[in-house]
Formats: sequence, C-alpha cells, structure tokens
Amino acid sequence: MKLAAISWWEVTLLITVLGQTNIKMNKVDVDLNLYFNALNKIADFFSIHRYYLNTIAHFGLFVSQVNMKKVLIEEDSRLPASIKIRLNTLVYKMDDLIRTAESIARNNPNPAEAIFVRNILSLFTNETQWMTQMGQFHRKKSRLLTYNYNTEHVKTLYRNWRSYLRSIDPLEGTPTPEQSDACLANLSTINPVNNYHRNKKCNLPSICQKFTISGSNNGYGLTHRLLFLQMARFGRRCHVISKADDKYLRKEFCERCYAEGMYIDFNDFKAFDLFLEQIFLCTLEGHSQFIRHDWLMQILRWQVDEGCFPDVDEEDQETKDTNLNGRFSMLEGRCNGHTTVLAAGVLASAIRFLLENSY
Repeated sequence: MKLAAISWWEVTLLITVLGQTNIKMNKVDVDLNLYFNALNKIADFFSIHRYYLNTIAHFGLFVSQVNMKKVLIEEDSRLPASIKIRLNTLVYKMDDLIRTAESIARNNPNPAEAIFVRNILSLFTNETQWMTQMGQFHRKKSRLLTYNYNTEHVKTLYRNWRSYLRSIDPLEGTPTPEQSDACLANLSTINPVNNYHRNKKCNLPSICQKFTISGSNNGYGLTHRLLFLQMARFGRRCHVISKADDKYLRKEFCERCYAEGMYIDFNDFKAFDLFLEQIFLCTLEGHSQFIRHDWLMQILRWQVDEGCFPDVDEEDQETKDTNLNGRFSMLEGRCNGHTTVLAAGVLASAIRFLLENSY
C-alpha cells in the first residue's frame, strides 16, 4: 500500500538529518529520526484511510499533537531549525486529521450517539489546557518507583502468564468499558471547565469515585482508572477525590503500570496493546522511566509498511468499539486502530522527552 508523498522541503530536511551534508549523527539524532519517521508513517496512514478516524483515533492523535506543540512552544529558542520544521510538519498533518475526525463526529447520523461523542470530545479539545497540565520530563529522571523492581520480584507480583492474561480482560476489570464511558460522559456533561478554583471537586456519581479508589490494580481496569483521573485533571481541571489524593493515585497507578510493563516485557510483549496504553498515559504525567530505549525499539519493530500497527497480543481481548476504551480493526484485520494511535502518542512523548533533555 502506497503512502502519501512528502514535499520537497521534507526531502531536503531528511537529507540533512541523515547526514548527507557531512554532519555526523549522534545517538539522539538517530533515535529522533527513527521516532519522527515512524510517527510520520502513522499520520500518512490516517491521511489515506480517513474513514478510520473515530473517537479513539481522535484522542490518540490529540495527545500526540499536544506533546509536539508543548515542546515547540516551551523549547522554541533552543531547537535547531531542522527540528522545528519536522515538528511543524507533523503538527500540520495532525491538525488536518483532527479536523477530519471532528467533522466525522459532528456528522454522525445517529443523533443520540452524536451527542454522546461530542460530549466526550469536549474533554480533549483545549490544547492549551492540556499542555499546561502535562508533566514536564525532568532533566534528571524523577524517582517514580518507591523501590527497585528487579526481574525476580516483578515475576512474583503476578500470577502465571495464562492467568495474568485472563485477569487483564477489559470486560473482567473494574471499571468495565461501559462504566468508564458512562463516567466520562458524566464528567463532560455535568462539569464545566474550571477556570477559577484551584481546588474544585468534580460533580460525579458515587460509582465513578468508587472505582477510582478501589478498582482493578492491573490490566485495563488500572489504566482506565488512571485515564479517568487524567480526564478530570486535563479536561475539566477538577479532582475526583481530592487534589492531593488524585495526585497520589496517579503516581501509584503509574508505579503499578511500570512493574506490569516489565512483566509484559519478560513475556515477549504478548500484551502489547496494554503495554502501549501504560506508556501512553504515564508519559502524560512526565514519568520519564517509561521512555526506555529498548522498549521503543521493540515498538518500532511492530510497525508495518503501511504505517499502522497490528494487534500482536497473544489472545484477542473481546472488547467492543467503545468511545475511548475499545479496539477497532483496520486493513481487514492486519492492523489495530487502538494499538496504532497508542503508538503515535508514545512516539510523540519520546520525541518530546529527547527534545526537552538534549538541546
């Protein structure tokens, strides 16, 4: 399948970056080039296959976009011109894709579904609001883990691999995809954006607070608990429990995600979609431990020629195409949309991390 053509000035830029102007590439340049190229392939894939731009794709592309715009705004004076060109090229492509996704949502023929989706979308439309809330990647890695997770200890945290796979089934976790979507809808419709109070509590049904406090501690249940806290913080600037408790829980959830990511690594990444979701969400908190070179190289290996990413999990998770929590098949099953947009967000976070710390 043929990808979209790049412009002449992109070609000129690539020649420069690849060292054909006698500029020797260092390790950071090599990694940046890999991440930029992979993210460009994802953007080009969706530019060709715009009918896949549903709410899930919209959210993943939005997070990718705010990562790139944040570094463009905050690091502008320190970035080389060639890097700015690459960032601006991706920003232009992503803006176009996001506008298309918004148009598709507005023209949904099902009135009830259209209203529901528009409400969800209102949680991630304000780029400036998201950028101000996102965690900065510190030049020295923050102490995310409360103690050192070694290989043997991580293996003892979870049951055997087959039992673990059953435990991370989204339909078995808390919250379920339906509960998560219902609480996101409540968050978006009942709570206006808080522009005045630093310590405002979200107006939510008790079930939303309950699963935030005592939901699943691994798998998609855990990442959806984290996602809900982030949507409250980034999308409405309110807290679910209290400001201090929400902050503590987000950090605790990412500590658990990191240990779980290590366990998935030890088992040949056979829960790849969940692995990506953990990195996608925890890098929003500024946790640079998730930007591991070996993990990123593994992610890049799975990208197919068309630019998308397949569902390489050992067992299919029986999820439906819900608004932010489900998977959707692309290219007659050769790729997975949820996995692809998660990879886009992870790559954009990796680019931001390198640019914040290397220039």
